[in-house]
Amino acid sequence: MSSSAGLLTPRGPFSGAAPLALRPLSAIAASTAGGVPETRIKRLLSDLLPSLMALHAQAEICGDISLDTVGMDENARAHLVPELVVARSRRATRTPTPGFAPFELYSDSVEWPRGPWSDIYALCAVMYALVIGSKPAPAPERRAEDTYEPLASLGLTKYSPDFLSVIDAGLAMAPADRPQTLADLAGMLGIAAQAEMAPDPVAPAVASHAAPAATATAARQPARGRHPLLVLLLIVALLGAGVYAWFESGMGAPNALITRSEVVQPNPPAVHPMPPPSPTAPDAASGAPAAPPELRTPQESAPLTPAPG
Repeated sequence: MSSSAGLLTPRGPFSGAAPLALRPLSAIAASTAGGVPETRIKRLLSDLLPSLMALHAQAEICGDISLDTVGMDENARAHLVPELVVARSRRATRTPTPGFAPFELYSDSVEWPRGPWSDIYALCAVMYALVIGSKPAPAPERRAEDTYEPLASLGLTKYSPDFLSVIDAGLAMAPADRPQTLADLAGMLGIAAQAEMAPDPVAPAVASHAAPAATATAARQPARGRHPLLVLLLIVALLGAGVYAWFESGMGAPNALITRSEVVQPNPPAVHPMPPPSPTAPDAASGAPAAPPELRTPQESAPLTPAPG
């Protein structure tokens, strides 16, 4: 790395973790000696709550919180070691850690139910160790004979009585006597806590395609501008179809349009009427009326000439 700023400079009792690694609290002398300031303990707890709350939202518990499984990064932020982010029910090893595990993790009896209050016991045991410098007595020993002395009765003037009372409540032997949820614990300590959200698989894709998406948006803007013109053209087409149907139905007969070719018949031959017959004089020879010129035979029409003698 080109810069080593801060790597060798003490930043407090939780500093000194190697880059990109977690340093367990049990490996930090300041934490094992006790007397860690109240504000630092609350900050440590607020770092751990989001991942634990997300686990509890899935009806799971961690079940293995201790000075060995809580680590500090190079920025003095607290984390559970990566393997403990997995729920206890899906881990191969589930051996309770003496001093930090509640009694229900040692028992399968329905009288000792497991739940968020089980992790609350472990968190309060960690806070107890950071205050006193030693862990509480193992839960099976307390079950046989509880010699626990409440922190609020020890006259620890460095800490507020309310803070010490919350630790005492979280270390109650009976699950029902402890805070029931991490939100309850956070409220009692006066710290903010919110469940850690699972990463959205769509988010990286959206980020990686941000530029194409912006380009597509810009390309769609002119298209939106053409929509009124398309609507107008559609209206004109519908009006034209209505006018066509109106004329086709015969309602527009006074101004009917020719919609198909028509075959025009040829004109028939002209027929001239016959003139009425004119009155004629009777034939002198026979006494009968003479035939009209049109009805005469060729012999009758030819002029009479005397026969050659």
